[in-house]
Amino acid sequence: MQQGRVHTRLSLAYDEVQTVPRVCFAKPWQHAFSTSLPKLSSTASGGREQHSCSMSPSTQRVERGNSSMDVYALEGQSESGGLLQHSRYDDVLDEEPPAFRRHDDTDLGNVLNPYAVGDQEIVYQPLVIGGPSEVAHFDNEFARVEVVANAFYRADSFICASAVHAGFLQDLDGGCGVLKLTGEQPAFTSSIRFGIQSIGFDSYFPKSFGFEAGSKTACKDLRWVGLIGSAAHTVVLGLFTTDAAVFFWGSFTGLFFHVALISDPPTLNADSLPDIYALISIAVGRFLPAAFCAWVIYRYVALHSLHGLTAQVEKTLFWLGAAWVGALNNYTFDRLPIQRLTSHDIMAQPGALTTLVVIVVVIVSIAIGQAWAFRMEGRLFTYVQLYGVFAMGILFTLAIPGLELRIHHYILALLLLPGTSFQNRLSLIYQGLLVGLFINGVARWGFDSVLQTPGELIMDGQLGTVLPNVTVVAARPENITFSLGALPMYDTKTMLNYHGISALVNDVERFRGSTIDGGNITWTWVRHGLPDHDLELHADWPEYFRFGYVTGDQLGDYTKAGKWTHDGSWVDMKTGPSL
Repeated sequence: MQQGRVHTRLSLAYDEVQTVPRVCFAKPWQHAFSTSLPKLSSTASGGREQHSCSMSPSTQRVERGNSSMDVYALEGQSESGGLLQHSRYDDVLDEEPPAFRRHDDTDLGNVLNPYAVGDQEIVYQPLVIGGPSEVAHFDNEFARVEVVANAFYRADSFICASAVHAGFLQDLDGGCGVLKLTGEQPAFTSSIRFGIQSIGFDSYFPKSFGFEAGSKTACKDLRWVGLIGSAAHTVVLGLFTTDAAVFFWGSFTGLFFHVALISDPPTLNADSLPDIYALISIAVGRFLPAAFCAWVIYRYVALHSLHGLTAQVEKTLFWLGAAWVGALNNYTFDRLPIQRLTSHDIMAQPGALTTLVVIVVVIVSIAIGQAWAFRMEGRLFTYVQLYGVFAMGILFTLAIPGLELRIHHYILALLLLPGTSFQNRLSLIYQGLLVGLFINGVARWGFDSVLQTPGELIMDGQLGTVLPNVTVVAARPENITFSLGALPMYDTKTMLNYHGISALVNDVERFRGSTIDGGNITWTWVRHGLPDHDLELHADWPEYFRFGYVTGDQLGDYTKAGKWTHDGSWVDMKTGPSL
């Protein structure tokens, strides 16, 4: 079960004199990628989404709610000296096409908070916007190359999911390749290809990418080599060691450093290739407190199961095999449709409630069986008292105002492990699985707090802030004028005084204005056309507008998108916030 993932909208950042705007693409994915690509993604504190791409260049920090994100600035020289009206988008990336890599059989990742694409909102699916310009089939290799060459994706799309959708990579094989930066595109098609539904967008976007046909290479994933070595080490311990301490500590240490350095390293979601020295530093820092927890697990739980156990094959198969299943959580339980154990996600994510019910039924059934075993051994009352203390602690944390309980999978493992202190086959399986889950949670994510603020849980989601009351003053085919209301605006929920207002056009911020005297703000937008082309040739595009309050570096929610059609008519935005 994954621990929370963050995806953020595009935003516009100004330098201090507000003369050269920069289009900032928040990074929308995380996971096991290594590239030298421009950053098109964003992470917030505590966020988690597993993908297979990462980016590198310069970043800046943007605050939203209680979370922060790194953003990469793609510069655009404004002809108007402040807004990006009729601006010319020039790539400031190196001329050399950026390379990327996708590990084989890696989760393509889903958007976990509603993500606005024009007047659409997507959630719980890969963020892939666009695709091949025409639906085609790969009848031969030439057709495959042609389709790949004509597949264009909005710049905030997940790179690896887009590569699979385009047919450039296969989901199970992974591979390396080179991106093709294709600049502004007038529209993006929607299609279902290779099991991925892409989102259509019927207007322009300032940046896009494709894939350089013929650049795919079969780069080798060395994690499988590491898995063979680590598995061999633990199997030898299981088969040829009868001492409980040697087996437990040898297996625990081997599994911990395999997860931390090979199968699910902490920096695989970062913006550059993992640095081995940084990985070792993080792994050792997390191992020391994890070793203390492991001593408690061994002394009060595992020793009951492993001491005097001479069934070497069964011990290796049941305890160690289950421990590997738990430790490789990013390949096993992460595929279940429960990404975060929060009430909102469980009710909103398709399949999450059913999966949770099945999990609860399984856990309750196991608990009844283990309770019967405790009763037969005369230890039931002791463990009823222990779990009573656990229940009281959970109820106490739920009652703390301003904080919310977050049961991470390493916490779940610690809570359930005391109920596995038997020397039988089923208890060996349960105990090994829970030890593996504990290892994966701590080695990958560290000791994340069991109590978190609502902002940490929401991360890049909707905050429920006050929304601007925007009206259209005049709408023509050539331009549109908005009345954005008076400032400042006080929000009773966040207790913030918003002194500015932001306007997004096609999901990119094009205006940020403020007033000191509390007067009304109006703003006029002139219809956009492709660079070096006549406006009339491209006046059939609709444009989508969203508005939100801002003060300093704090952004509130944006409205849902209103639509300005090609004939100059205005379609009002629906009520409620968007991302």
